[in-house]
Amino acid sequence: MGFDWQDIFHDSKDTLYFAACSGGVDSMVLCYLMHKAGLSFEILHVNYQLRGESSLKDEDLVVSYAASLNKKVHVQRYDTEKLLKNGGNLQQLCRELRYNWFRMFTEQHPGSKIVLAHHLDDQVETFYLHLARNAGIAGLSSLKAVNGNLLRPLLQFTKKELYAFARTHNIPWREDASNSKNDYARNKLRNVFLPFAEQEIPDLRSSVLNLIAVFQNNYNELETALKTEVGFSKHFELNILQFSQWPADKKNVFLHLLEIRNTALDELEKLKSSDIGKFIEIDNWFISKKKEVFAFDQGENLSLPELLIKPVTALPGHFSKEEIYLDKSKIKGELYLRKWKEGDRLEAIGVKGSKLVSKIINEARLSAYEKRRVFVLADEENIHWIVGIKVGRKAVATASSTEIVKVYCLRHSDQDNKIAVE
Repeated sequence: MGFDWQDIFHDSKDTLYFAACSGGVDSMVLCYLMHKAGLSFEILHVNYQLRGESSLKDEDLVVSYAASLNKKVHVQRYDTEKLLKNGGNLQQLCRELRYNWFRMFTEQHPGSKIVLAHHLDDQVETFYLHLARNAGIAGLSSLKAVNGNLLRPLLQFTKKELYAFARTHNIPWREDASNSKNDYARNKLRNVFLPFAEQEIPDLRSSVLNLIAVFQNNYNELETALKTEVGFSKHFELNILQFSQWPADKKNVFLHLLEIRNTALDELEKLKSSDIGKFIEIDNWFISKKKEVFAFDQGENLSLPELLIKPVTALPGHFSKEEIYLDKSKIKGELYLRKWKEGDRLEAIGVKGSKLVSKIINEARLSAYEKRRVFVLADEENIHWIVGIKVGRKAVATASSTEIVKVYCLRHSDQDNKIAVE
């Protein structure tokens, strides 16, 4: 399995890589190849705790293999079933959990990259899934080998080739039994539709891959044109008439570059016909209508503050709304900051039961612009703080707490997000 790694890993030799490893054959081969290439990397493993003993065996394999390669390994466990009780889609939740966790490492290590083990079969499956969802040219371009700080060096290899390579080089791996169940759209594609379709139409896969290449080429051309035409930054304006005259593909790529979902196009069209001064909030953007332009704002108010966690020996005599004190023994996993979202709930001090975070924020009489600056502090199971607004009771420190940590935030306008533990 030979190819020029410089096509993907062309950064400085000092670059730190983080290899996402589930314990499956693809990610285990990835770790083996990165080790043989002499790259500086650490291994990331997420345990969703969905398959009992099997999940623990996956984790054990990754940890032991990392040790055999003399590589540092980071393991994150989530009580996924409990998190699902808040509603949502299992696969989407797992994706959000792992990518949010991965992002923590690139934020703590500026210039670092996340390396993923997606292969050619994933590429084809993703194309069909996006086709079914009417995802536009950005979606039909499928997976990219290099996408910002995400690298996918195995896209040219099939799963069958990865199995053969692993056997030849005695690379251990584990099978996820859930992949054989047709409970999800991707599994149905993989196990039912594609085997049948490719048997009936032998040239189907090569045709799809050629089509993906065309879409990626078109995407790249539109991306280049847009970056020349639009002054992308955290604050920029776009002429409304200019936007209206763009073809659908160009609008799709524009939204993708801003990491805005394609379905938001309808919201932009409505804003176009609204009164001056009207605005919408889409994902990480605040978009307002001026006389002839849309004003896009993704400024400091959308950047995660710096989270500081400091052990203290006692509670203070006076409390500030800009800090909280937690009982370390009651914290489940790691603390992290994120933007609040609809459906979030907080069990606040002095309130029976739980209350929607959105309702608490509304009661604080914040403007739409200020709401965008609201973050929550959470661990694996609970929200503990609506920063600067309301404290939760689940882990709050009391006079009887033996281990107390002070948690506070510092806001930065242009610095990379960091998590610091003193």
